Amino acid sequence: SGIFAGGAYVAWQVVLPRLQERLLQKLLKELAKEASGDTDESVASKRLARFEHKQQVSDAHARRKFATLRAKQNEHFKEEACTARVKDAQGREAKLEAFMALHTECVAKVVSALYMLHLGLLMHRVGFNIVGRELEGECGDSRAGNASEGGDAQNVHAAFLKCLDHLHEEGTAKIAEAIRKSVSVCTDTTKLGPQSKVSQVDFEKFVLDICRQVDNGLLQD
Repeated sequence: SGIFAGGAYVAWQVVLPRLQERLLQKLLKELAKEASGDTDESVASKRLARFEHKQQVSDAHARRKFATLRAKQNEHFKEEACTARVKDAQGREAKLEAFMALHTECVAKVVSALYMLHLGLLMHRVGFNIVGRELEGECGDSRAGNASEGGDAQNVHAAFLKCLDHLHEEGTAKIAEAIRKSVSVCTDTTKLGPQSKVSQVDFEKFVLDICRQVDNGLLQD
């Protein structure tokens, strides 16, 4: 078991980052190839095709990060501990308090999954669109005879896209705490309780209100 654990640690710390770096370089080459391609299509059709291709490349890269993101997200929610406190609570008031804490934790985890999914896809799309436009500009300069150092530019692009990993690292803790606070605020505002009747429309509005509250909190910070 010790050998297995050691091998898993090496794979996580050494092999996985190298594979991710190779993948990133492959995606950058794919974007560069797409940016330099010339066809007989109209300008509008060609722009649309390039835009859609960037989205596909971006989403493919983002999906490969979801497993790491999910693991990081799960570290910040303690629903099992909250469940244990509900079981151990003595008296009606203590039970209710523990139950509402469990409610907050569970709803926060659900909202966090939705929030991080959309935020991750959005950040990757913005990042890859920026890099894609840069590559298109560099291809234009190259055709005009103003070629720059291709290797240096590619390293800059890779470093820029690497910044997106902040969401999967330090960013998860801050977002999880902001969501937890927002769930508490919105629960108090809607006076949601253990016996409250909630329709699908009510729940959708509840989740949207939480997300807006999170946006306001994060942007103010």
